[in-house]
Amino acid sequence: MKNFKTILIYSFLILGLAILNFSCKKKTDTPINNVGSYVGTYDFTGDNIPFSISFNLKADNTVDVIAFNSATQQNVNGSGTYTLSANNTFEASITTTGNVISAQSFTGTFDPTTNKLTGTWGFTPSKTNGGTWVLTKQ
Repeated sequence: MKNFKTILIYSFLILGLAILNFSCKKKTDTPINNVGSYVGTYDFTGDNIPFSISFNLKADNTVDVIAFNSATQQNVNGSGTYTLSANNTFEASITTTGNVISAQSFTGTFDPTTNKLTGTWGFTPSKTNGGTWVLTKQ
């Protein structure tokens, strides 16, 4: 009889642990579909003149950029790489091509509710000495 009680107690203990383990809901992160075209503005620190800019974010974490320079009335093209972390932190490293060759770094956040990227940019290695930017997914 003592063995039966011991087996019964262990059985209930194992059953309780199994129920507890399988009843806990496991959180899974839903990936954000951030791939696509984003259009918006950027500015230079100290200037109140917004310039137009667009990012084309690709699934392979590369980005194509077109910025319109209103001073020269020309587009400045660039490309690079980007990351979007689980906490919605956005980082991009871009190198422009053509007449104006330079490296820029962008940092900011992605708001999945509004589909907006916002942040600061700078001339690499700085991410803040250039100005601010705001882009909305199209």
